[in-house]
Amino acid sequence: MATEETENPKIERLTAEHLSMEFKSSSERMNRFLAEFALQEQELGISSTYCLVDEDGVLGFFTLCQGSVLKEVLKYKTPYKDVPVFRIGRLAVTEECERTGIGRALVAIAFKKASEARITAGAVALVVDAVPSAVDFYRKCNFEAVQESPGSKTVFMALSLGDKEE
Repeated sequence: MATEETENPKIERLTAEHLSMEFKSSSERMNRFLAEFALQEQELGISSTYCLVDEDGVLGFFTLCQGSVLKEVLKYKTPYKDVPVFRIGRLAVTEECERTGIGRALVAIAFKKASEARITAGAVALVVDAVPSAVDFYRKCNFEAVQESPGSKTVFMALSLGDKEE
């Protein structure tokens, strides 16, 4: 897919062609999502999936979707009950790319895309429901844990897309 004239690796919005490329993360759940559901969700307008690819295949991917959060959760002052956000729904890298900085690069790309889209659609933060094993990773990417619900299997984390209205 990559050519000599283009940057390698490069980020691309998911297409059917990506599904024929090799991708194997340490999470079977993520492997299955990419292979069976990501394109379908994208076509339905639920989320957009972005893949980092090189000549060997897909190195990693993330999904972005829009949502809203109660303003109290993000400590955002507004007359509205909810504030708009962008959410990283899923993020994974191949087993070979774990602990190489590719995951952090994908978060940085997701942040850039959310920041750019914020101008058109409006959003105050990039959020993620991090599984416990990923909380430290997201902290290193400047996310803050903003809500931990007893009994929840995830930690709700946020990264501001701009100045808060305080």
